[in-house]
Amino acid sequence: VPRSWNARQNTVVSFTSPKGDETMTLIPNTEIEPVSGLNWPSAAKKRFGIGTNLVDDFEWIIYRSNKVYTFVNNEDINIDVKISTKLGPENMIARLGFYMGSSIENLRPEDTDYTKFAFSNQFEVKNGVGDIIDFVNPQLSKIEPVKSLDNDIITFSFDAGVTNTSLSNTDNIYLCAKAFNASGNLVGEVCEQTAKTKLAPLGGKRYRIDLWPRGFFNVAESTVISRIEYHFTDATGTNRVGYGNTADPFKFTFTCQ
Repeated sequence: VPRSWNARQNTVVSFTSPKGDETMTLIPNTEIEPVSGLNWPSAAKKRFGIGTNLVDDFEWIIYRSNKVYTFVNNEDINIDVKISTKLGPENMIARLGFYMGSSIENLRPEDTDYTKFAFSNQFEVKNGVGDIIDFVNPQLSKIEPVKSLDNDIITFSFDAGVTNTSLSNTDNIYLCAKAFNASGNLVGEVCEQTAKTKLAPLGGKRYRIDLWPRGFFNVAESTVISRIEYHFTDATGTNRVGYGNTADPFKFTFTCQ
């Protein structure tokens, strides 16, 4: 699940079955999964990853039954699991992960008989706050960490391989950005084709630049940057790419954990 949901504090998992019904218990972070030597959330993430989600801001939370149940080989049984959770406040598109296993195998990598996992179809949260956080669809650009403030080091990335753009035929990619405060007032702007704004090539038509927003925009100590709008340009500054390969800027709103 997305970390911003704080699902560990806001989720109830229960099941009904011919073997019995109960509400399951969250495995604490302090408990070690026997096979990997990691705690259960870390072990699950190592084993199952984040599926086809493209942004790694996910965590696994693991619940288990309070009773021990016995099954025989090839026993056909239906278990209905109900998961109730409170969504986070942000608009979001993601695919959720699900895992079912047993204490016989725990998370042994070779096991495919007792351990099953899957990721959902696209799950969308609407009518929330802020810009859409899209974990699923290939993005021309993203800023990481997704949860960050203006005093954090953040990474702007640009993927020219997603679709053909006016910057597809150059490796000289530059950042052109504006900073706004909570009232929507412009508090800083940098749009120049210099070493300060040039993205580093990563190969495969992917580029990135790491920066400290407060220093990049040279804002006063009392100024708080709440939002950034930005484009990417070529060395002339004439050709630029924005959100959805349009003239509209990419937008990023700072939010804390």
